[in-house]
Amino acid sequence: MLKEFADFLRLQLADPKDIVSRFGSDEFIFLKRSIIEQNIVKFTRNTIEKIRQKSFKIDGQEIFLKASAGIVLYPKDSDNINTLVNYAQASCRKAKQLGKNQCVFFNNSIYEEFINGFMLTNKIIHGIEFEEFELYFQPIYNTHSKAITHAEALIRWNHLEKGLLSPFYFIPFAESSDLIEKLDFYVLEKALESINEIIKEGLKIIISVNITGRTFLTDNFLDTFIVLIDKYKTDPGFIKIELTESIALSDENKTIQKMQALRNLGINFSMDDFGTGYSSILSLKKFPFSNIKLDQNYIMDLQNNQESAIISSHMLSMLNELNFETRRHRKRVSFLSF
Repeated sequence: MLKEFADFLRLQLADPKDIVSRFGSDEFIFLKRSIIEQNIVKFTRNTIEKIRQKSFKIDGQEIFLKASAGIVLYPKDSDNINTLVNYAQASCRKAKQLGKNQCVFFNNSIYEEFINGFMLTNKIIHGIEFEEFELYFQPIYNTHSKAITHAEALIRWNHLEKGLLSPFYFIPFAESSDLIEKLDFYVLEKALESINEIIKEGLKIIISVNITGRTFLTDNFLDTFIVLIDKYKTDPGFIKIELTESIALSDENKTIQKMQALRNLGINFSMDDFGTGYSSILSLKKFPFSNIKLDQNYIMDLQNNQESAIISSHMLSMLNELNFETRRHRKRVSFLSF
C-alpha cells in the first residue's frame, strides 16, 4: 500500500522540480520550490483532502487514510537541511495531536514542546525499564457484604529527581504517543504479579486495572494478555478490566468481541466514568460489563445538589434493575442506599 500511496503523492506534484520522498515508516517529505507562503497552505490542505477521499485496496478491502502535515519554510525557518527536517517532524507531530487531517506551520514553541516531549519519552522508557513506576491499590468496599472485595490498581511514578508523580504528569503525554501501550502492559503485568502475592497472604481480592482504548483495541492485546496470564499462572477470576464509556462506543463490534473472548477466560469488566458519554443505560446490555462506575460529577455534591441526587438515584435504580453492580463513595452510601 505504501508504494501505491507514494505513486499517488507523486501525482500531486505539478512542477517537475518538486520532490516527494519516503522518510520513515509512514512519513513522506515534500520539497516544493518557488512557492509563496499562502499557496503552500492551499496546496497542503488540498493534498490532505485528496488523501482523505482516496481509497486504497488491500486484499479486496477498501482502506481510507488520514494525513497530518508539518510545514517549514526555507530560509525563513532555517537554512540547514537537518534542522528543517527536525522542525518539520515537530510540526507534523503537533498536527497529529490536533486530530489528524491537519497542517501546522512551524514555530519555536512547537519545537520546544517537541524537545520536551522527546526528553519525557526517554525518561518514561527509562522508568519502565528500571521499574520506577509503582502500583498503589485503592480498596473498594462492598456495601452488601460490608467487606473490601476489590481494589483498583493506580500507577504512580517514583521519579528519581521529582519524587512521587501522579498520572496527570505523564499519562496525557503517553496517550498521545505509542508509550501508552507500554505503560498499560506494564501495569497489567505488575497487577498479575501482585494478585499472586495477595493470594499468598490469604486474601481474595479482585484487582481492577484501567486499560486505555488505544491499547485494548490493538490487534495484539488479547494474545499479549493471555501470554502474561500464563507467565504468572494467575487465576483470571481475580482480575477485572476497567474500560471507559468512550472506548465501548468507539468500535462496538470489536470491543464486544474482545470482551467476550476475555470473559470466556473468567475475566470480568467494569465500565469507568459512566455518564460522560452519550450511551443509554439500556445500550450497556450489549456489553458484558459486570459493574458500572458512575462519573464523579454525578456524586460529588449529592447532599447539596438536588438535581444530581435525583439523576444519580434514578440511574442507580435502573442499573440495579438490569443487574449491574454499582460503585459509589462510602460516605454517600446511606444517601443512595436502596
